[in-house]
Amino acid sequence: MFRISGPDGDAWLETEASGPGPLFEDLALGLYALSCGAAGIAPAESRRVSLSAESPQALAVAFLNELVFLMDTEGFVASSVKAEVSLAGGCAVGAELSGETGAFARRKGILVKAATYHGLEIGEKDGSWKAKIMLDI
Repeated sequence: MFRISGPDGDAWLETEASGPGPLFEDLALGLYALSCGAAGIAPAESRRVSLSAESPQALAVAFLNELVFLMDTEGFVASSVKAEVSLAGGCAVGAELSGETGAFARRKGILVKAATYHGLEIGEKDGSWKAKIMLDI
């Protein structure tokens, strides 16, 4: 589940999930929904994204910015995302993205420039993982 909201110039992705992996999956799918509408994207090929960072916040920003980079450079948009996230002994994400190269050119959404640290919230409370992240558009 994700929600997209915000004034002109930025958008907020907000999501709640059962764990860090599903949380990162929702963040990715929210980014794709905002940028491309993501409907009609075939799972024709896959990409593997592996990143590490010093904190869950830095990991979320780096992950979303890597997805923005793939959209910008290859036009790659995923229709499904499977993420494994480790937060013990450093933070890391490994994600398998299934989608299409060149799909970004068919986009019906808005151009996302970057994920930012402004107002960033990510963490676990009462067994539920929540994230709120601002995207520069």
